[in-house]
Amino acid sequence: MIKTLCYLRENMYFYKIKQTDTMGYAEIAQLEIMNAAANVASQEDLDDLRMTLSKFFAERAQRAIDKLWDEGKLNQSKLDELRGKHLRTPYN
Repeated sequence: MIKTLCYLRENMYFYKIKQTDTMGYAEIAQLEIMNAAANVASQEDLDDLRMTLSKFFAERAQRAIDKLWDEGKLNQSKLDELRGKHLRTPYN
């Protein structure tokens, strides 16, 4: 069961989420994103939210690439080899 408390601050609604023992991180993240989306009031807010999410995933991807590089699983010659490959799924 998810317990929430709704309150208004500066014309924006916020839902305080009480985490339960049965909730996973994905569920908590979904609630946090829904909380943010509930306060999108303009195109500018939407653009800011999109940019924030984009930066989050870009940073996560960069950390994964850096880890592969540090472990020696990725290097410049492998990047050069991948540059010329066509790895898309054929749909015909």
